[in-house]
Amino acid sequence: MKQIFTIKKEQSKNRLLSFLFPLYPLKIFSSVNSIAILAVLIALRLVLQKFSIFIPAFSLSISLAWTPLIIIGWIYGPIFGLVSGIVTDSLALLMSKSTWFWLYAIQEPMLGLIASLFGYAYRLLTNKNNPNKIWSFIFFQTILLIFSSICIYILIFKVSTDIRFEGKSSLEKFLYSNSKWVILSSIIFFAVCMETLALVFFKKFSKNFIMCALIISLVCSISIIFSFVLGPISANEYYKFIHNGIDSPYFVKYGVIFYLIPRAIKESIKAPIQIYVLIVLIPIANIYINQLKMSKFLKWKIG
Repeated sequence: MKQIFTIKKEQSKNRLLSFLFPLYPLKIFSSVNSIAILAVLIALRLVLQKFSIFIPAFSLSISLAWTPLIIIGWIYGPIFGLVSGIVTDSLALLMSKSTWFWLYAIQEPMLGLIASLFGYAYRLLTNKNNPNKIWSFIFFQTILLIFSSICIYILIFKVSTDIRFEGKSSLEKFLYSNSKWVILSSIIFFAVCMETLALVFFKKFSKNFIMCALIISLVCSISIIFSFVLGPISANEYYKFIHNGIDSPYFVKYGVIFYLIPRAIKESIKAPIQIYVLIVLIPIANIYINQLKMSKFLKWKIG
């Protein structure tokens, strides 16, 4: 009985370590190559920021700068995903010379953590003898439905009710009175785009169906969380932060939809590019990391 308990305890420990440090037993800082990959991804995150397009009126940035951070979280796990997010956000802030704001500061660490969860789910599914594609597809549908529903609820029943509407024109009044339908239409538009996109990618990458399903689910999740929910909230709260508590004039005239509509369009265009890049790069990174683990294992075995 004691032996069984010891075995189960050891298995639980290994599961926890494999979640926190997916490269275990390979130590990140004991391998020059693993450090180099991590450094290149962090540097790439900062370089890609220089090629981003910022639209001040909507507090909207069009960029693929977060893609390397997603790969870090997926491959290196939640600890390195969290720390790398803090490092990249801090360095990006210093490079841009903008004002620090907590709602923006938490986003990159959160992104690293979320990406690590999907990376862990992928490893669990692919470690099985017969990985089930159906469960991957159901997982994608569930993620899209849950996050879309939560997003609609928050924007309609939490954020929109806090608006002190001051619009006077007929357009402003029309948008405000129909804001719930505009919010609902924007999220449905994005969801339909993702469903269509999923069918295309599932067919194109049928050999990597599970990875494809999880990456699409991941991109959908981060689009909804960071762009649709936190995006409008952060934009107005940041405006209040730098203007002594005064709401954004666009927010009081049009409400949350002023920030939501352009983000729905942006994410519908950006998502397929980001998904394709991740589907191509993550397997390449996985192969290289697995080779590092294998070479390390062989050294231990020979030694």
